[in-house]
Amino acid sequence: MPSLDDAERRIRQSKRRLFDLKGQIETFRETQTGIVAAQRTRSDPHQFKYRLTDPLDDLTVIISEIVQHLVTALNYLVCALAESRGKPVDENLQFPICDTPQAFNARVPSELRGLSGRQVALIEKFQPYNDNHWLGIVRDLANPDKHRHPIKISAGPSRIRFDALSHIPAKTPHGIPVFMPDTVQMQYNFGLPIVFTQDKSHVIETLQVLQLKVSEVFDAFKPSFE
Repeated sequence: MPSLDDAERRIRQSKRRLFDLKGQIETFRETQTGIVAAQRTRSDPHQFKYRLTDPLDDLTVIISEIVQHLVTALNYLVCALAESRGKPVDENLQFPICDTPQAFNARVPSELRGLSGRQVALIEKFQPYNDNHWLGIVRDLANPDKHRHPIKISAGPSRIRFDALSHIPAKTPHGIPVFMPDTVQMQYNFGLPIVFTQDKSHVIETLQVLQLKVSEVFDAFKPSFE
């Protein structure tokens, strides 16, 4: 019998990853330490640069997972609705997210094939152009990562300190001998909160709202499975 089990598993996994994200962000209150090694430049072997890895980049991977689980849950919902009516399920079925009624109507024949008119109307009710801006946020967060463009996030005022650990001989552009740090220890504290760079909305609060709203969509369709 068709059910929402697979879709709801995705929502639960999204919540688990949000819990992990909260823990990661909380560690930013503490001083973090890393070692950075010098790299010789190609243009001048006596000059060096230090390639720093932004610890925030690790958070964007978790954020992407949280959002993708929500998108997948919505797509599973559409498949379950089709199955509940004895209709075939194929790769075209998905939960459309559109900014205009025209765009939505154009996608109904393929993406919502097999659903009843009432079910299609209810999905349309949740579209961004019907004052459900949160669904547009889900799409806008999922799309950049899908196209190999990581989600952009920022931190509050941060403190970074560098301490040289060892030295190697080098020369300035004018040929003056100097000793350059071979490796440096980097200590940093990130300011909170962590926000989405584009609109400065708080990452944790935004993701909590998105999870709540997706759960509300599922609640609206549960009568179809009773």
